[in-house]
Amino acid sequence: VVAVTGAVTALMAGTIAIVQTDIKRVLAYSTVSQLGFMFLAAGVGAFGVAVFHLYTHAFFKALLFLGSGSVIHAMSGEQDMRRMGGLRKKIPWTFWTFLVGTLAIAGIPPLAGFFSKDEILLGTLVSGHTVLFGLALFTALLTAAYMARLLFLTFFGEFRGGPDAEHHVHESPWSMLGPLVLLAIGSAAAGFVKIPHIVEPVLRLPEEAAHHVAWLPAVATLSGVLGILIAWYLYLSMPDLRAPLASALRPALRVFAAKYWFDDVYDAFVRRVVVGGSDTLLWKRVDAGVIDGSVNGIARAVSGWAETLRPVQTGFVRHYALLILAGAVALVSLLLWS
Repeated sequence: VVAVTGAVTALMAGTIAIVQTDIKRVLAYSTVSQLGFMFLAAGVGAFGVAVFHLYTHAFFKALLFLGSGSVIHAMSGEQDMRRMGGLRKKIPWTFWTFLVGTLAIAGIPPLAGFFSKDEILLGTLVSGHTVLFGLALFTALLTAAYMARLLFLTFFGEFRGGPDAEHHVHESPWSMLGPLVLLAIGSAAAGFVKIPHIVEPVLRLPEEAAHHVAWLPAVATLSGVLGILIAWYLYLSMPDLRAPLASALRPALRVFAAKYWFDDVYDAFVRRVVVGGSDTLLWKRVDAGVIDGSVNGIARAVSGWAETLRPVQTGFVRHYALLILAGAVALVSLLLWS
């Protein structure tokens, strides 16, 4: 169940990422997709590999998010990739570090993402889950494609933001570029740290049967390269093909753009069931009707009895003496009668 959930999450988030136009939304859905890869690894018993991908992903995803922040800074707050383009010459430090992060998450060797993603594919394959292996391999291709799409739309081609915006494009200060350089180094070198063996004393690892699958690294690398080539072909080489392709794939793209309508379902559930139920049932009936009604009802009853009994307390000694006399007479009468 965990493995299936992880594989489906990785695929669905990847398909959503490929239609996003906001640079940070692409990375946000990419993060969800990579979390799916981690849970896929955990689901097939490769717990150390799941931690390994969490570790490598920390470097290149932090690099990509901070790199997107550098791009947004250079664009004076603009986040729409359709209004970018050609930025590699204007912000070269951001571009080269971002390129390292993109190649790392695409699984291109010898960068960090290649090692951890290859181990996830291996763990899925040797555990006998060939269908999940196929889904993971296709999602790896999809990851390379949407990240290359982001890279090409942002840094290649002609600038599409207008002359005024182009005039203000500028490289980020070193207070921003310094972390990018450090994270780029980490994204390049982190994969050489054998995290699965480090965590082996505390995490049960799968048996390493058939761990020498010679063709897998080549296939995994090929899927990443193929994804990059598809994006290059559609966004740089033959951009005119995108319109007819989008028309042919309109039903699927509509589903991806709608994020499988999960947001609508959540909104309807929260707004109608949670908020509406809280308003009608919990607030008006339970809180106001039962709880407040009980408390206020008791208060009204006590207040009514107090109003009734208040005339007894007149403050005159003669009245109290008369009451004491009347009580004494009543008591004596009762005793005599008995």
